[in-house]
Amino acid sequence: MLTQAELKRQLHYNPDTGIFTRLVSKANCVKVGDIAGCKRVDGYIAIVINGKAIPAHRLAWIYIYGVITKYNIDHINMVKDDNRLCNLREATNSQNKFNARIRSDNKSGYKGVSYSKKNKKWHASSRVNGTLYFLGYFNDPELAHEAYKEFAIKNHGEFARFN
Repeated sequence: MLTQAELKRQLHYNPDTGIFTRLVSKANCVKVGDIAGCKRVDGYIAIVINGKAIPAHRLAWIYIYGVITKYNIDHINMVKDDNRLCNLREATNSQNKFNARIRSDNKSGYKGVSYSKKNKKWHASSRVNGTLYFLGYFNDPELAHEAYKEFAIKNHGEFARFN
């Protein structure tokens, strides 16, 4: 298990830039002072420590707070490679999903809004801690979106994101 002390022995983290640099060289191609990590296919930066690739945002949390959190580490601005400390916060699975972009398969153009072919109306819904909340049927997607926004402000708090 990686400790804060071991992490600080191998890497330096700048909380203002979110960048990790190497303090030790474990291979010919890795030099002391090199920027650590590389961007994964999913957009997050991963850094290899003791033979294991670990997301940089999780390493930042350990580096600063000294604990491996059981929660997600959420990127407030949704930029996956922005690991500045001011952009990171602990989040439950639900909170992490609240602060997510609109799904790529969304056809309404609004987060939390879809069309019901059966009722021929737009409906709004949101999930909180695994429970799906139906927010009503509406004649147009803008009204459904307003219902979603109102619900999100009340129930998603600082994690609320509308599109």
